[in-house]
Amino acid sequence: MKSKFFVSISLSILLIFTFCGQTAFASTFSATQGYIRKYISQQLNSQKSVLPAPTANVYSGTYKSSVVVKLSDTVEQNVTLYYTLDGTTPTIGSKIYSKPITLTASCNLKAIAADSTGTTSGVLSNTYTILTPPLKPSVSVLGGTYTAAQQVVLTDLTPGVSMYYTLDGTTPTVKSLLYKTTIAVRNSLTLNVIAIDKNGMVSEISKVSYTINSPLPKAVPTATPTATPTAAPTAAPTAAPTAAPTAAPTAAPTAAPTAAPTVSPTAAPTAAPLPSTAPISPSALSVWVAYWDGQSGINDLNAMAQKPDSIELFGASFNSEDKLFLPDEMQTLPAAAKAVQSAYPGMQVYLTIVNDRQDANGNWTEKDSGLLDRMMQSDASRTSHVNDILNMVSQGNYNGVEIDYEKISDGSWNGFAEFCTQLYNALKAKGLGMRVCLEEYAPFSKGGLPTGPEYSVMAYDLYWQGSAPGPKADYAFIKEVAQKMTVLPGNKRMAFAAGGYDWTTNGGCVEVTESAAANLAQKSTNVQRDSQSGDLHFTYQVNGITHTVWYADAQTLKSWFNQSRSLGISNIALWKMGGNMPDTLQMLSGLR
Repeated sequence: MKSKFFVSISLSILLIFTFCGQTAFASTFSATQGYIRKYISQQLNSQKSVLPAPTANVYSGTYKSSVVVKLSDTVEQNVTLYYTLDGTTPTIGSKIYSKPITLTASCNLKAIAADSTGTTSGVLSNTYTILTPPLKPSVSVLGGTYTAAQQVVLTDLTPGVSMYYTLDGTTPTVKSLLYKTTIAVRNSLTLNVIAIDKNGMVSEISKVSYTINSPLPKAVPTATPTATPTAAPTAAPTAAPTAAPTAAPTAAPTAAPTAAPTVSPTAAPTAAPLPSTAPISPSALSVWVAYWDGQSGINDLNAMAQKPDSIELFGASFNSEDKLFLPDEMQTLPAAAKAVQSAYPGMQVYLTIVNDRQDANGNWTEKDSGLLDRMMQSDASRTSHVNDILNMVSQGNYNGVEIDYEKISDGSWNGFAEFCTQLYNALKAKGLGMRVCLEEYAPFSKGGLPTGPEYSVMAYDLYWQGSAPGPKADYAFIKEVAQKMTVLPGNKRMAFAAGGYDWTTNGGCVEVTESAAANLAQKSTNVQRDSQSGDLHFTYQVNGITHTVWYADAQTLKSWFNQSRSLGISNIALWKMGGNMPDTLQMLSGLR
């Protein structure tokens, strides 16, 4: 580069000499000597910045873990590399690069090369965004042993994250339960919680173990079966459609385990008397009929000598545009229910609406709290939803509407209460009734609910598909629910669930109807009745896998109803018709 420069200067002098002649050249050169010296100095100085900038082995970008950056010079000469990590331009006074740089936090890396003469290169500038996992969530209740149920609140310590949890000790993922509201811990379990941010970064696990020692043990066997009277049920359990939601009011469609025997179902064994044995005379009985088990439910209704005062058809759901629709399996159910009603004019038919949502691809999200947040967020969204409900009810000739919206977030509760008031007034103007079905842990103690509707609270799924084996309800739990219901306005019903669950030692669990459970009981020799819940429970084995079944029969349900009445709540709701044994249907008929 320097040689080319001096050749250029020499040629310039030659041209001046030729043009001006020898005599003129001397004076001309003397006059311009200062200019030439200045020009040469400028050109020489400019040669000091011709070193190429260093290179890095890692490009600018976003990374989910630390990165190791190696800097290299691009010429084979004796240069030194200098760098900064704060975005400032490096100089020969900056930190000297001597080994690969480990970046554990976001930064703007800049680097230069300099030779022994002080000549510096251009600047390498790379920006690295290093994502860090969120902090693990905080759990409000410390692990330990307690004598009563605990209300556990999770708190995110990193803004904008979602928290997912499990109750069986397994590691949570994005497919686990999404935290929305207080977790009611009523039995011994291990709670695992993670936080996940918008970039998919996962926190460490918050792990807390609880031991709940109630004043009375939850599962004390009191008697072995003495007889197994046979009585064929009127309808076998029907499996749920695969494309439909598998839960409704927090209970899954009943499907017998794959290992169910083929012998005829038998009635459950009898056992020692239960604590509550007074005669039952509830003021009202309502039952649910689910669309995926509709015909079996109608069969149970037809088998009852005395019908319930009302039935709730479960359930209208939401499409991908947040609009109501009736699942295909439900299209004929209203007409079938009306046929039963026509023979018993005093019985009413309600349409249950549940916040299950089906997307455009046919996939279901059960109990979609995000759907509720959207519908309850403003006067306009609530009014639109009320109008949608009125339109559906007008097409079905129902006597009223039941709202079964679950996983209501604390932030949407006030909007939900306002929605209930608005819907109640609109239905009342049309001569229609309204019921609201609430989870036991819903924040209804916040108030704001209108007086007009009738409220049902779910006293079931104390043990469920996400827990260890146990009864759907026990007497301590029913008492707890009744106490919480005291804050609700107007008429109230306590909701119970028939049937039970079949757990396996390899982590599986399915819901079973009473008749399916009684059928499975024939494979066991250890059927026992729990004194603290009235539930029957037993184990059996299939292909080396142990199954544990807990379920309610007629005697169990009768004891639950008696306790509810003794606690001042005589109106009963039962989830659900379909697959119940004749003894249970006879007992239900005797309630009317």
